[in-house]
Amino acid sequence: MNNIITLLSKSMLVAIGVIWLTGCTKSEEVSIIDNLSGPANTQPSASSTPAINRLGNLEIAKQDFVEKMTWEGAKKACADLGDGWRLPTKEELNEMYRNKDKLGAFTLDNYWSSSENTNYYSWSQDFSSGIQNSNSKLNPNLVRAVKAL
Repeated sequence: MNNIITLLSKSMLVAIGVIWLTGCTKSEEVSIIDNLSGPANTQPSASSTPAINRLGNLEIAKQDFVEKMTWEGAKKACADLGDGWRLPTKEELNEMYRNKDKLGAFTLDNYWSSSENTNYYSWSQDFSSGIQNSNSKLNPNLVRAVKAL
């Protein structure tokens, strides 16, 4: 867990977690559990539980990666976190958008999904409008890592 926090941001505390509950479709079903203690910019110990939002069977990083990335860079950065971290699918990203106010910490900009449209385009979602677009894999977009429980 400590490598995840370090890789996501060097200058801010990043807690991992949102769990998608199977069949969860309403924003009201989001609950927040915050068990982090200690000053900001410290890493939780192996025995501590990071701040999490519960929304299903998918963990979502609490913060974006610090910089925008190309699609290949985003895939690699998520995979480099280890332990099953990856880009969300187009459908998972849309659920994150639908619950963005409850989940918090999203920027009103485009986020990458893992879903490819062609060899040169993948799906992204604009978190200001909710529109999903086919986007050149070379364009830099925001990245939020996820993993299944």
